Amino acid sequence: MPTNLFAMANDAINKLREALKVSPDNIPLKLHLGEMLLDEKEYQEAIDEFNAILKQDPSNEEAKLMLAEAFLLQGNYSATIVIAEEEQFKNNPEALLLLAKAHLRDKSI
Repeated sequence: MPTNLFAMANDAINKLREALKVSPDNIPLKLHLGEMLLDEKEYQEAIDEFNAILKQDPSNEEAKLMLAEAFLLQGNYSATIVIAEEEQFKNNPEALLLLAKAHLRDKSI
C-alpha cells in the first residue's frame, strides 16, 4: 500500500483510469479524474479529460468550469476568459471568480 500522499494520489488516479477502461462514457468518473489531475498539477492531462467530457456532452457546465480552472492554473488566461464569459455563466459566481482571476493575472483590466 502506498505510504506517501503523492503515491496515494497516483494510485487513485491509476484506479480511476482502470475504471474508465471498463466504463469509458462515465462522465462522473471522468470529472473526478480531471479534478484529481488538477490537484496533482497535471494541467494538460486534466484539460484533455475535460475536453473529452465536452465532446461527449457539450453542455456539461461542470466540465466547462473545470476546464476554465485548468486553463487558469496553466496560465492560459485568454482561454479561461472565453469560457467564463459564455452566456450560460452570466450569473454564475464560480465563473465570475474565474473571470476576475484571469483578468487580474493577465493584467487585462
